Amino acid sequence: MPDITVANRYILQRELGSGGMGIVHCALDKQTSTQVALKRIKPEAYTPELITRFKRERDVLHALKHPNIIQIIDAFEDDGQHYLVMSYLPGGNLRQLMKQQRLDSETVIRIGLDLADALTQAHKLKIIHRDLKPENVLLDEKGTPFLTDFGLAQVESSERLTTTGAILGTVDYLPPEAFSDVPRNEKGDIWSLGVLLVELLTGENPFARPNMLQTIWAITSEPRPNLESAMKDTPAGMIDLIYRMLERNPQSRIPSMRHVGASLEEIVRGNVVSEDKSRFATPVSKRLDNAKHNLPLQTTPFIGRQQEVQDLVTLLQKGTQRIISIVGPGGVGKTRIMLEVASQVMSVFVDGIFLVPLASLRSSEGLIPAVAESFGYQFQSDARDQRTQLLGFLSDKHLLLLLDNAEHLPEIAELVTDILKRAPNVYILVSSRQRLNHSSETLFQLGTLGYPANVPLNDIDTTNYSALRLFLESARRVRPEFEITENNAEAVVRICQQIDGLPLGIVLAANWLNMLSVSEVADELRYSVDILDVDLVDLPKRHRGMRAVFDSSWKLLTSEEQEVFIRLSIFQGGFTREAAQAVTSCRLHTLSSLVNKSLIQRDIESGYFSVHELVRQYGYEKLIATEDLLPIQAAHRDYYLLLMANLVTPLRTSGQLDALNKIEEAFENIRIAWEQAISDAQWDLLGSASESLFHLARIRNRHQDTRRMFEIAAGDNSTSHLGYARLLLWYALVVSQSKQASIDIPLAQEQIELAAAIFDKLDVAINAQDLWLLTYVQISLGTLDRSENLVELTDQLMELVGDSLWYRALTRHVQGYVDAHDGFQYTQQAYVLFRKLGNISWTAIQANNLAVWMMAFDQYALAKTFLDECIAAYQSLGDYERVAHSLGVRGNMFLALGKFEQARNDYNEANPIAKRISNVYALAMAINGLGVLALVDGDLQMALRLAQRTFDLLADIPSKSDQDMAFVVAGFIKILSGRSTDPYKILAKIGPHISYLPFSPYHWFFMMAAIYLLAGESEKTLAAELGGALYSHGLLPKGFRHVLQPTLNVLYEALGAQAYEEAWTSGEKIADYNRTVFGVVEKLCSIGLDD
Repeated sequence: MPDITVANRYILQRELGSGGMGIVHCALDKQTSTQVALKRIKPEAYTPELITRFKRERDVLHALKHPNIIQIIDAFEDDGQHYLVMSYLPGGNLRQLMKQQRLDSETVIRIGLDLADALTQAHKLKIIHRDLKPENVLLDEKGTPFLTDFGLAQVESSERLTTTGAILGTVDYLPPEAFSDVPRNEKGDIWSLGVLLVELLTGENPFARPNMLQTIWAITSEPRPNLESAMKDTPAGMIDLIYRMLERNPQSRIPSMRHVGASLEEIVRGNVVSEDKSRFATPVSKRLDNAKHNLPLQTTPFIGRQQEVQDLVTLLQKGTQRIISIVGPGGVGKTRIMLEVASQVMSVFVDGIFLVPLASLRSSEGLIPAVAESFGYQFQSDARDQRTQLLGFLSDKHLLLLLDNAEHLPEIAELVTDILKRAPNVYILVSSRQRLNHSSETLFQLGTLGYPANVPLNDIDTTNYSALRLFLESARRVRPEFEITENNAEAVVRICQQIDGLPLGIVLAANWLNMLSVSEVADELRYSVDILDVDLVDLPKRHRGMRAVFDSSWKLLTSEEQEVFIRLSIFQGGFTREAAQAVTSCRLHTLSSLVNKSLIQRDIESGYFSVHELVRQYGYEKLIATEDLLPIQAAHRDYYLLLMANLVTPLRTSGQLDALNKIEEAFENIRIAWEQAISDAQWDLLGSASESLFHLARIRNRHQDTRRMFEIAAGDNSTSHLGYARLLLWYALVVSQSKQASIDIPLAQEQIELAAAIFDKLDVAINAQDLWLLTYVQISLGTLDRSENLVELTDQLMELVGDSLWYRALTRHVQGYVDAHDGFQYTQQAYVLFRKLGNISWTAIQANNLAVWMMAFDQYALAKTFLDECIAAYQSLGDYERVAHSLGVRGNMFLALGKFEQARNDYNEANPIAKRISNVYALAMAINGLGVLALVDGDLQMALRLAQRTFDLLADIPSKSDQDMAFVVAGFIKILSGRSTDPYKILAKIGPHISYLPFSPYHWFFMMAAIYLLAGESEKTLAAELGGALYSHGLLPKGFRHVLQPTLNVLYEALGAQAYEEAWTSGEKIADYNRTVFGVVEKLCSIGLDD
């Protein structure tokens, strides 16, 4: 048979595959002598719509440029037929690969990651594939996957080709929404990829059935497959991710393909990751007499939740979602918001809105009569059963049914299905503690009310927080005169925090104000939820106490769910999936069930779990009564302290940001685990976790929290354990960070001495890590002199640390700090080493230090580059303590250059940051700089006030370079203003700080003060010489010359023109400016001492 050539270029070789609409051949490109894939439409399938789709696929492939998407080479029409020329991939497709071998989880995860990356790119361009399946993933010779066949793709910018109701794609891989009137979006590709991953891991499609109808039923209605039993060798993180991808409700599905890819990357790395809280509603007191409804009249105002109400009203008004489930824990206000929403959409439903209370039903037998009773329908005595009669009545009605408290009636989903099929204009709003798991269900997760978290009490506006407004309204029912005042605001906020904004809890707590003070109620809540049991006759019995609410939810759980739930109560502030499984040995399926039943919540984006605090307390009471308590406490302790120990390496290297975020996220659990370890005397665990705690304090400004934890741990100073000794060293280092000299230096030294005594008692040779830590603590405290001995000590440290890149970098940092002669070279080396490690924080610290050196070398452009780098780095880490400090340093640089407005901007930016985080150093630097600018502006009074403020801030703090300069500037302002009774004493104090910082750009402040003082003594010639030196070396910004000019005028008059000019010229010729500074320091100090 002769070769068939297409377009006089492509020689057809063999058929690679065919589908319902097209055929793909392997062909030889005569021009390039390479093999290509040639796709054409089957002649018998030609339709205008198919040709349009074929052209769309061409356009899509042209738009998509990605290493895991098949590349288009050419597109043309020949002899009436349309062709696409694409890259030829010799590895076949995933279906063929699956038939040849069982794929291991590592391979599947890699394939999934590549496909997720490709689909992320497609979705970014508003392209939805809509036909993901093994046949549409090709492989090259290395096994790299390529996504192909975009013939059914949906492109946002193109005209829709699909007829409403038509099903496009391969049924086995379609998402549930494909079988409803809900428009498909990117979430459909997420579902399909999830199905594909299950099939790759197990060899079977989880929803495939013998015929199409059974498959559709499996996708939309059957219980979700138990992946844990089917994929026992698959990482738990992968199973969890697939569960999130296969959520039937698109809104509950993992948010985007980008999140899928990020989760897969975490799994590859082995680190699997894991509302404006608005508030309650008490419907508005409205009469709705003219509408068809049976809604009860509300006797209290509806408070808060404006956005939630509007969102639900919009959903109902659009008419595209016919069943909406308001889901949340008991007491969150589901019924109340449902009634408020209903009151606002009365005009939408011609035949009315009817409430069906279900809480009192004990079985499904009363369900249909309850629905009928809500709108007054009476069943007929004929051959039709009640279900048929009810559906017949509803079939032509346009109304809204409110199914309230549906969680205990699983059969309700079947009735909802029948109503949706038989009554096309009936809409359903459900309130429940768990979802219906209906394929058409739109899930609306209702959270608690908003309350202040970490807002200063003096900044709280009651009207901004729904929880406070509800408490105020509820309190006034028992105490009409009640107001939230400065005296009780802290207790009110504490109540809302402890109740976590739960509406029913707030109402019940406020009811106690007829007997207890607000503080007493808050104190009682710390110990038990029983205070929230009251006898309010207007509340349903199930709502007359939080225990009753929780008891009803408890009864809905299976025995396995109950067991897992009480174990989960050990967690505080939330937990990851990995933590839950490690500590409680629970199955993912059980966690999912608890989420569906609103006992725990899960953030869709992060996958992080949380438990309402009152619900957690209820579970913890049950845990205490079981034999599981001690093992669960130990498992919780070990998990979180080992997590801290394992995060040490990431904190030292490129994983720093992720590690910090993990610690912050788990901090409450870490704190509980830390205290449990102290109780259990697990000093090795505590010692190994201490470094991570230090990094958190240092970078995230958590000094107070971490210091308290170390204080508790250090309380038992009778312990002689190596882990305890190391903990004490880290405690000393944490203490050294705040540098309150009168308190912290003795406290830190005490910890050092205790640690050293333990080392001696155990007769353990101190290792390089402990020796380095001991040295660094003492340097941080300022208890070691800058001397040759210290330089020698750091040289010895470098020998001890050997090849450890981390400790070599740290040692170079210390050497750069203490060695005045070679400090610049050491700092450079530290910068390079920390960059090599990928450590953002320590690299930024070196950049800041290099900026100071660059300023000393008059390299201000480079200094600004380093400062910009470190400020950006600190901001990325959330290290606002150092952001404020480096802004001050950059402000100082601009000040030295005479760029006063840029300096002012940096000081003004640093000032509020430093105040917020209580960073005295950075605050003093900013205030000091603003004082200098006030001097430039001629506002001597403001300069003096700010100078005094600087002195007050720094009075009890060990001096360091930046702070020393603040003393210099503030001292000069006080001297210049004539407000100092002993100016020599000031200079005697600040002189030594100048002496060991020979390259400081602030020398001109000291020199200006010196010229000012010497001009008033018998040293007028020396004063004039210093003026010449100061001007000739270019160290005095032009903006400051008017400050010094009056003193120079006095010198000119006193010395006479000739003597003044000679002295000035002599000063200009001074070669060693720094030695002159040292001489002036000694001269002025001696004058001060003589006096």
